[in-house]
Amino acid sequence: MEWRSKMPWYAVQYLSPATIKYIKEEWYFQNKPLSVLMNPHGDVENLNALNWIQIHGINFFAFRNINVKTWIAPVMQELMTPALDTWMKEGEYIFFYGGTDDYSMERFRKKANSAKVSILEELKIHIKLFCVGKMEKGRSFSDESNAGGFWSSIQSLLSTLSDYKLHGGHTALRKQVHKLLSYKNDESGWCVLSKGSSVVTSGHGWAIAKVLDEFDQWKQQISHERSFGTCFQVYHEKVLAQTTTSGAHSAGCSFGNARNMECCPVCKTPIEATLVSYKCCRMCNLTP
Repeated sequence: MEWRSKMPWYAVQYLSPATIKYIKEEWYFQNKPLSVLMNPHGDVENLNALNWIQIHGINFFAFRNINVKTWIAPVMQELMTPALDTWMKEGEYIFFYGGTDDYSMERFRKKANSAKVSILEELKIHIKLFCVGKMEKGRSFSDESNAGGFWSSIQSLLSTLSDYKLHGGHTALRKQVHKLLSYKNDESGWCVLSKGSSVVTSGHGWAIAKVLDEFDQWKQQISHERSFGTCFQVYHEKVLAQTTTSGAHSAGCSFGNARNMECCPVCKTPIEATLVSYKCCRMCNLTP
């Protein structure tokens, strides 16, 4: 009894058989710690927020209102630098990029820097670059960035979303995160374009680089009614439509939480996955 008095939360001493049955069937309790999130009305919003709480502590609650446009800010919180914080607050266009091949990352950086000059001269728009990971013999273009931490946050976000009582916004976000994970081991790298903390689009490094290379072909579409971000996204979609791309782009399934994917073929109860591996039609090995 003494240990219960020292807990910083309410501890229930006894549970009825009906309550235990409910927790096992409705909350999928399987002898592992859970952190079920309820709103002030008693409605369950998240069946297990433990991953995010362990990573972000009390700051986890910033993720309650996360959506398809704002997910980049909390994900980048662990990698935040003073410069990045300023760019996001001031609504600058930011290319977050990374990859496994140093040559491809360096090539993307050079193309992006070249495009920055043209965009600044013609549109008076400042473009910022933020590298997630190491390049060129261990040198990092963003000293405080860390690819492992970034992908851990992305995977945890996907796992957390799998536990949400999903609505349209969460479903769209889950597809967006699913798509980004499919780029993780692409040799051409990956890129996310945001305006401040609002995500514009994400894609393979080669596709984003192509949009930048062909800036002269779509720049005339930019106007007071159609922003740089909108036109960039439209042309990016055009590039993808003209190219054979990964089937993971349109996959509607959820991964990160086994119960949303697989059930036992005999008894129909959820089964637990200890390793999830993905393979796209471009022959990338997509293992988080």
